[in-house]
Amino acid sequence: MAKIVGKGRKTWKDGSVMTYTITDDGVLTISGTLPLEDYVDIRSKAPFRHLVIEDGIKYIGRKNFAFWEELEELTLPPSVKILRIRAFEKCTNLKCVHFSEGLETIGKEAFYECKSLEKITFPKSLQKIGQFSFFCCDSLKKVKIPGNVKAIEYKAFAGCDNLTEVVLSNGLESITDEAFKWCPALEKINFPKSLSSIGRDAFGQSDKLKDIVLPNKNISLGYEAFGPDEGDSVTGEDGNKYDFWITNVKTNVNVVSIAPANGKLVNGDVVVPGKVVYKGKEYSVTIIAPEAFAESKELKSVQLPDSIAMIEEYAFMKCTELKMAKLGKSLQVIGEQAFDRCSNLETIELGESLVHIGMEAFSECRKLKDLNFPDTLQSLGCRALEYTSIMDDRKGAIYLGHVLCGYNGYIPPHSWLEVREGTTVIAERAFTEVSNIEAVIFPDTVKYIGYCAFTECGDLKYIKLPKSLVDIGSEAFSYTNVQEVVAPWKKPIKIDYHSFPNKAVIYIPKGSTEAYSQAEYWKDYKLIEK
Repeated sequence: MAKIVGKGRKTWKDGSVMTYTITDDGVLTISGTLPLEDYVDIRSKAPFRHLVIEDGIKYIGRKNFAFWEELEELTLPPSVKILRIRAFEKCTNLKCVHFSEGLETIGKEAFYECKSLEKITFPKSLQKIGQFSFFCCDSLKKVKIPGNVKAIEYKAFAGCDNLTEVVLSNGLESITDEAFKWCPALEKINFPKSLSSIGRDAFGQSDKLKDIVLPNKNISLGYEAFGPDEGDSVTGEDGNKYDFWITNVKTNVNVVSIAPANGKLVNGDVVVPGKVVYKGKEYSVTIIAPEAFAESKELKSVQLPDSIAMIEEYAFMKCTELKMAKLGKSLQVIGEQAFDRCSNLETIELGESLVHIGMEAFSECRKLKDLNFPDTLQSLGCRALEYTSIMDDRKGAIYLGHVLCGYNGYIPPHSWLEVREGTTVIAERAFTEVSNIEAVIFPDTVKYIGYCAFTECGDLKYIKLPKSLVDIGSEAFSYTNVQEVVAPWKKPIKIDYHSFPNKAVIYIPKGSTEAYSQAEYWKDYKLIEK
């Protein structure tokens, strides 16, 4: 049996006490209380290499054991829920950590530059891996992330020179910016079906990682998530030369952007190519690049391929002679000011997949009289149709199919607005600062109420929200006199920052308090079951 060769006691400023013992085989055992923010300095002639935290301690404080160069092994008890910022920063000889079930959070920089750390097995209870938590742990070779971890945060494993394999569990939703950047040995990683986003440069300069299979084509990929863009040029059937860029060329989910070569302005009737060939492989063109055709004043018409999913901001801005645009069947997003000030634009074919139209997308397209929005459209951006015939030549509530775009004209005092049956979308800023509306009644077809849709409607006191709603944008009813909101959903729908006035009382179904009190933004309001 190991013999105790050193022991001691420390009393912290708040009166709490920590005790410790050191055995002849180099095991340091700590019990009692650790400070929230204080370096633990144990002065003893007896050497130690293995730190054991006893059950009962609930957290490891900020920088408690940072720079403990003698530490080689660490054992944590089930009672520890949180490792706070820099808890074991630069423990350069730490080789092995034994986590216990119960740990929930590994804080920012907790094992920063623990260059000898070779082995870690995370408990299933773990929920958060903080920024820089294992940054430059050069000896770490394999990591398995448990399913309760929803996000791997900024640079969490960046600079791990010998990390060769990462195992991700179903439940992970996001890998944030630069999470595995500078991992030159990384060759193998799986991506679970639950994953929805991979951030900017997440695997940048991890050059051995190739032939990456992502679980679905809807996953959001940040700029150069798997390294720099690659590209070339191609001549289209219209005779124009185009430059293209392929993002995440290592993966099965590619984003290919296109624009006229060398920023050249184009003339006449344009047909954008839908396919390009790069290094012997064919790719579908998916994005019209920002400002791609902007100020091409001799452009008459444009036809996009069905592969295009997004038109970036300002793409066709100030194409003053553009009369007709055919945008393709797969287009989902029209970016901010994409067709702004196309003053002769008369005809647009929007396709059947459009989800979002950005701010001022068709502003000052004065000859534009109508648009046929597909049923897929979920949001119409602020002032998207400002100074068009659609808005200027109509009076009252302005509808385009299933979208309530706004209001033009006088509203008498003490009016109620009853939204038309069949409407599914209320545009962003549709009624901002409109006076005299005291109540709004929505039919059981409305699904999306946009950003600032009724903000600063100072006379608005009463709203009836339908069960059909799935999303209410930020500040949708802010700065109104709405004091009570009836939420008819047992499971809270998505709302955003300040969707309702701060003092509004939310009446929720019986038995739903727990769900609402945990839901983002709902929990900020006074909740009453009714």
